[in-house]
Amino acid sequence: MAENIRDLAGERRYDLVHIGRSYMIPLARFLPETTPMTLDLDEDDRASFASRAAVARRSGDCFLADWLDQEGHACDGLIAAMAGRLQRAFAASVRECENLARRHPEVRFETVPNAVKIPRHAPRIEDGRSILFVGSLGYEPNADSIQWFARTIMPRLRARFGRCRLTIAGANPPSAVRALARHPDIRVLGFVDDLTEVYRRASLLIAPMQAGGGTRIKVLEAAAFGVPTVASPQAAAGLFTPRRPWGWICRRPSDFVTACADALSNPRERDRRGKLGYRSVTRQYSREVVVPRLAALLHECCG
Repeated sequence: MAENIRDLAGERRYDLVHIGRSYMIPLARFLPETTPMTLDLDEDDRASFASRAAVARRSGDCFLADWLDQEGHACDGLIAAMAGRLQRAFAASVRECENLARRHPEVRFETVPNAVKIPRHAPRIEDGRSILFVGSLGYEPNADSIQWFARTIMPRLRARFGRCRLTIAGANPPSAVRALARHPDIRVLGFVDDLTEVYRRASLLIAPMQAGGGTRIKVLEAAAFGVPTVASPQAAAGLFTPRRPWGWICRRPSDFVTACADALSNPRERDRRGKLGYRSVTRQYSREVVVPRLAALLHECCG
């Protein structure tokens, strides 16, 4: 990749170069010093790695925890080294932009939320018993969280609510996630090219992640289909709150059990929160809203 970037940089003058993630910053060395640059962080990498390190440390893996902490600090060091050359840097949530700006006051940070396509309206065909998880399962926090939910929450939920089904969709599931499909009420789909029917049949989305950062695109996608979410504080951060309740926020295992049971038992409340989510996503996170704002910011950076 470095050789390709070097060749492209030598072929022409660029009005603006947009760097996709902090770990790609070193490739900027091939660009002339005068080339305007912007940086897309999506999330606060240092905070994201720190949250993953905390989970590893709680599980007793101190080596992994130390490695994750060092990764986060390394990403922050790359931003600091490039600060003087950046026209803008973008993150997906206000909170993460504020945290980044405190550590890098010389960089101008802009909040540009993740955007989703708003689907054409199609009637829901959910049965009040179908729970859905969507996320890239090659990403450790996603894989860990769905294993935790399947093994810790599902048995207690079935004891309280009755029989319910869990569908897991996401690319690159590790063997431990694939093994969950041995249970008759758990399906592991792997990668799904078009999630429309999966969302239409879901009564509820779960987002139980305990680590990571940014905003959860699948929570936004679910809301675009009118599906409410039961989420950890980390997964709901920057999206819905108790004052904007288009989902349920759960801190403890008992909260997840209660929220899922209540949501599955109450179709009217599911529908109400699903509609709140749809309206919020349409107003704030649709591509029609986000893309023109991002285009205007990039145009401004071109001078």
